[in-house]
Amino acid sequence: MRRSTNSLTDGRRERCDEELYDKEHFHDAMTAALGGRAADQLVYGRVSSGAKNDLEKVNAIARAAVTEYGMSSGLGQFVGDERRLSNQTKARIDREVERLVAAAYARALLDAHRRQLDKLTKRLLEARELERDDIVSVLG
Repeated sequence: MRRSTNSLTDGRRERCDEELYDKEHFHDAMTAALGGRAADQLVYGRVSSGAKNDLEKVNAIARAAVTEYGMSSGLGQFVGDERRLSNQTKARIDREVERLVAAAYARALLDAHRRQLDKLTKRLLEARELERDDIVSVLG
């Protein structure tokens, strides 16, 4: 029987004792939440304020991964109460959260172009060398 619902993807920190997540789960959740923002950037060349809630979710997930689950390559196996940390450590946490969010956004942008990337890769493997015109014809 569950004592609470799992809500990592909606930004709350409730956990279910029956469910465990790895780094990839957190990264996938952040990437999915940033998909709309990435699509705005690709289609319209800019982002809008409509992604505010998505950014809040992503930042909450990244902060939880760093401070609650010790899943930070920058801080190592750190888990701690941010209220009791030095300003220097808090700044390191903020930088790590920024790094995780930026990596998820980059992945969301790449995922949005995946079909084109796959087509270009296939053509490059066939031809071994591509000129600008070849790339333009593959990408459309």
